[in-house]
Amino acid sequence: MVSKYHGKLDKYARSFSDKYIKFLSKNSSKAMIVFILMVAASVFFSSKLTILTDFFELLPEETPSVKVIKKYMDRVGGVNKLLVGVETKDFESGKRFVHDFVDKLGALPEGTIRYVDYNVQQTKDYFNDNALLYIDKPDIDEIYKRLKKKIEYEKKENSPFNLKLMDEIEGTKSKKEKVEFNIDDIKDKYKGDVESISENYKEGYYTNKEGDLLAVSIVPFGSSLSFKKAKQINDTVEKIIKEMNPSSYSKDMKVGLAGSMRSRMEENESIKHDIVSTALLVFILVSLSIYIFIPSFSAIGMLILNLCAAVAVTMAITYFYIGSLNT
Repeated sequence: MVSKYHGKLDKYARSFSDKYIKFLSKNSSKAMIVFILMVAASVFFSSKLTILTDFFELLPEETPSVKVIKKYMDRVGGVNKLLVGVETKDFESGKRFVHDFVDKLGALPEGTIRYVDYNVQQTKDYFNDNALLYIDKPDIDEIYKRLKKKIEYEKKENSPFNLKLMDEIEGTKSKKEKVEFNIDDIKDKYKGDVESISENYKEGYYTNKEGDLLAVSIVPFGSSLSFKKAKQINDTVEKIIKEMNPSSYSKDMKVGLAGSMRSRMEENESIKHDIVSTALLVFILVSLSIYIFIPSFSAIGMLILNLCAAVAVTMAITYFYIGSLNT
């Protein structure tokens, strides 16, 4: 029974292929034009495919935990950072460059940079204003104890049943001490911790112990930047550095980029290199194996041409259906 249906399918397939080949033979010029246009369009759309190197692209978007992470990263900033290192033995020149550089970043269009961090003073100011949000539980219990004592005192002191008759009698004083609510000692404790933040940095700037390397951290908007957006920010920062001419601040000054955003650029280039090298290796090995069985360069050329066309069409379909490739 199976062989019967197999025979029919084989017959129909042969019939279709014969008719298809005859049709192409009669309309070879038109078929070639259609083929060239199809491949050209496929190559054009394939070149628009983007490579997503962010770890979040590998996570299921509909999972509640992933949604929550992305929500809060959009609110407070993601893991994408661009670090700018300023290396010079002239610390004062390095400071001037950093301040001028930060001013130029501040002049960029709104929505480009979320914030720039180059000095611990910003961190110190934040923790000074919000120190009590980070206190330990024993200190919380102590504040609660003092507050409770103060409330009880005020209730008794302002009760309508408290006639304070003894205070009105001449020559007598109330033995009851006034209760004050004060937590300055606890505040001072945490302010001391905040002040210790800058001890490891020269004048509060992010530096090494010698002070010959200053760092600036740039955090852009968005929890997961596209490669295109990351490249734009990298190019913008590099352009600003080039225009500022670091050597004009100090002859030995060198400025370099690092961080996750810079790594993404390097990862993307590495992936492109891997794709090209792998494709060339496969091309050479497949061509060699074909040549062993069919010693004809024209046959190899035709086969490779068709394979490349098929890959281009597949990538074009991928562009319309998915729009990107991940790692």
